[in-house]
Amino acid sequence: MNWRTASIEGIWEAPAYGRLMHIQPQQVCFYDVVGNHLLTRPDLQLSRLGWEQQHWQQDGLGRLRRIDDFLGVNYRYEIYNRATNQQAWQKLRLLPGREQAGYLFQGGLELRLFWQSFALYYIAFERRGVTWPELPQHLADIQHPAQLLEQCAQLIAPVRDAHIQLSLDDYPARDFVARPTIWDSFLQQAQQAGIKAHEAQWDHVFAQTDTLLKIKLSYAPEGQFCQAGNGNLHWFISKENIGVVIIDAMEDFSGEELDDESAQIRADMQALDTALQQIVSDLQHCRGIVLDLRSNPGGYDQHSQLIAKRFLASPTSVYKKQAGLGALQTETECYQLPPASGLTLPRMPLLVLQSASTMSAAELLILMLKARGNVILAGETSQGVLSDVLEKRLPCGLEYGISNERYLSMQDAWFEATGIDVEQRIDYAQPAHLRAGVDPGLEQAIALLQHG
Repeated sequence: MNWRTASIEGIWEAPAYGRLMHIQPQQVCFYDVVGNHLLTRPDLQLSRLGWEQQHWQQDGLGRLRRIDDFLGVNYRYEIYNRATNQQAWQKLRLLPGREQAGYLFQGGLELRLFWQSFALYYIAFERRGVTWPELPQHLADIQHPAQLLEQCAQLIAPVRDAHIQLSLDDYPARDFVARPTIWDSFLQQAQQAGIKAHEAQWDHVFAQTDTLLKIKLSYAPEGQFCQAGNGNLHWFISKENIGVVIIDAMEDFSGEELDDESAQIRADMQALDTALQQIVSDLQHCRGIVLDLRSNPGGYDQHSQLIAKRFLASPTSVYKKQAGLGALQTETECYQLPPASGLTLPRMPLLVLQSASTMSAAELLILMLKARGNVILAGETSQGVLSDVLEKRLPCGLEYGISNERYLSMQDAWFEATGIDVEQRIDYAQPAHLRAGVDPGLEQAIALLQHG
């Protein structure tokens, strides 16, 4: 398609995401839509050429969509339809961000925008047993961004969704989980030990996390293990000839820090793919493989898909996806993955170790491996936050995420809020285990695969 034609110029909308795209001859601007307001997205004001280079496509229905296809992973972004009433969109009130001319903090208005964005786009209130409250009164009392942060935190706390994080300047970020994670337990330990400084508390969390990894790696015979992916991948073969692969994130595999998100993802995918080739080669003669995702808070779907491809024999339908509720709901799409080129392990018995700290893209990997079959799930119920994070930003700079998508199994099971359950229950990293330097989960996982 010739993107330089005037035929696509104008306003396009992705209603289930609250997003608007204005295509002009020389530039393309993106906005968040909340009610009758437009929120500027300063990081997404692109030249027309820069926009064209993002791999946008137009389908047979005339809709626009960005699709990244790299290393056999086809990642699809939201679909944009041409706005049916262009004049109505042009009448929306545009609110500048604080870094732009004309910005004035209006705490009551910004709280209303926060409230509306969840009322419109959040899909799991009923799933989480929460009724979204009425808009708070006395909005005029919010005179400072810190007060706004506190009000937003009070509103969202009952939802207990780990994908909802509130971030504003140097104030401590607020996060909300349904099931306490391993990092929550470490943080609680620090507080109980009388560590009061926020930074010192997190130093304790990082130290304990490092101890946890060292305990896992102590099961490598003679201390022989491999490491790759910027420290996010470790693997070894146990004395029982069981392969153990520890994956502690679904991002940051290259160690590079690139400004462009798409370039960053591709660099990380390339580093991950290189590591996976070595892992599959090293472990191809094992009796089975333990995938340890217990300390994996997620990252990008593309990385999960890249891992899943190494365990497929043929193109496999692995999950379904839709966004929005009611009139905003999108069509359900089925995602199919081909096997990776090169060496794969399609018949290798797998055991996935998971926990409440297993989130997001790590949960998606579990969903895909369930579709592949020949897998045992062990450990604890996962966190239950499979939706991508719909990122929003209020004019004052307060950033937050909304879960607006359903990830479904091929049998239409929806694991948002409930989490993915296990067949073998094994508690994760109890204080006594850490003190003793043992990992009962890893021990039991190896034994389960060893004895079939």
